[in-house]
Amino acid sequence: MHHNKTNRVNLMTEFSAQEIGALRRQGIYRQRQKDEFFLRIRLPLGRLTSSQLDTVASVVDETERGRLELTTRQSIQIHGLAFDTIPRIRQTLEEVGLFSLGSGGKAVRNIVTFYEGGPFAGEAESLTRHLNETFVAKSLELTLPHKFKVAVGESHRAGLLFNDVGLLPVQREGGLRWQVFVGGGLGSKPHVAQLLPVEVRGSDVSSLLVAILHVFIMKGTLNQRLKFLVQSLGLEHFWELVREEWTVPVEDPVTSPSSLETMGSSETVIVDVPDSSLTTVQLYKLASVARRFTQGNIYLTSNRQILLRDVLPEEKEALLAELSTVDLATPEPIHWIACPGRTLCARGLIDTQLRQSILNTLREHRLVWEKIEGMSIHLSGCASSCARPQVADIGITGIIDKQNPGIPSVTVTVGGGLDGEWPVLGETWRSPIKVEDLPTALLIILENWLEKREGQETFRQTYLRRHREKGSHRIQEGRTVSE
Repeated sequence: MHHNKTNRVNLMTEFSAQEIGALRRQGIYRQRQKDEFFLRIRLPLGRLTSSQLDTVASVVDETERGRLELTTRQSIQIHGLAFDTIPRIRQTLEEVGLFSLGSGGKAVRNIVTFYEGGPFAGEAESLTRHLNETFVAKSLELTLPHKFKVAVGESHRAGLLFNDVGLLPVQREGGLRWQVFVGGGLGSKPHVAQLLPVEVRGSDVSSLLVAILHVFIMKGTLNQRLKFLVQSLGLEHFWELVREEWTVPVEDPVTSPSSLETMGSSETVIVDVPDSSLTTVQLYKLASVARRFTQGNIYLTSNRQILLRDVLPEEKEALLAELSTVDLATPEPIHWIACPGRTLCARGLIDTQLRQSILNTLREHRLVWEKIEGMSIHLSGCASSCARPQVADIGITGIIDKQNPGIPSVTVTVGGGLDGEWPVLGETWRSPIKVEDLPTALLIILENWLEKREGQETFRQTYLRRHREKGSHRIQEGRTVSE
């Protein structure tokens, strides 16, 4: 690795708000370290080819940190960049088809699609590809009040209810249609998306999204997400405005092919990335593995995992053995998602690299350790919710304790999740909690769960049962899932 700081320019001076906005639309953000920046790259479908992985690895190898961050929008971030090196890095990445424009700031962000392999998997991927080629391309010319996020998925596991727009396929007599949810979002003030009174053909989705975006531009408030506009107007009035703007195309077929055509009895291998980041060595290994065992691609998921598709069953063991040489195939009892946190992010309030201290505490309590298989814990350094803590079994969010502002503290939520027929936001367990007390707090939560657990219930199942017993309303009011 080349840890060379000699060519860094001194950029301690502040940018204007206009300059910051322009940089962020290009995917360029200043880190907590004032003379360092990170570059975000949008990945349509979360896809990286083996040659792209090689190029990314070579770029990451030139950074001080030597790690690539994965995001929950199936994008990647390269940290620790000197400002004057970014144009060259962008050019290098663009030469292999990797672009940063629109990955940050007030723009339509990378469209998320969730890979489940169900009956509509091909349609979901084809629509996502089509929207990237049509809707996203058109949106880059527009000035928005705030960022705009879209998710496509076969079920609510794709987080459809917590995006500005969520798209869910349903089978009808006339063919496949898409339900459209609007006004969702997480952050410090989570909103659950509402279902528009329309079901549209895949060929009409792009034009509908353009209409929604136009209403957002005309009626939205600067620096406020779409969720606040939908809330203030009411769904009915919002829909009226969208219909006035919506011009349904005569012909705009979804022709983008799906890449889900698998080879015979091939399998998909899911690889967890516990620290939500990859080293240069791991990136080169993934490129090698993709060439040898797949059709040359890897796919990042919104859960910050890696999918390796089209793996022949007889080669799976060899693939896992290859990944194990770079610590990528080690089974983890807990699924972790963590943002970069205070170490790198200017907004971060806490250090999010807490996984090992938490694991060490839990390992000391065998009865708990043996029962936590498959749990999810998400750590977010601030209320921006980049790690989506509200939809994890246990969510941890960095906060400022007003009584003790100098002590790193968190809010802990429990019982959130997107899986199954009942997505829910986690409920606050306790706030504030000192970061130093966090491992003990999680141990108490898990011990309380084991006391309330029935049979072989998972943590999630126990909390869903408790919601039902308390008569809590499902967060999807009305008819929001296909029947």
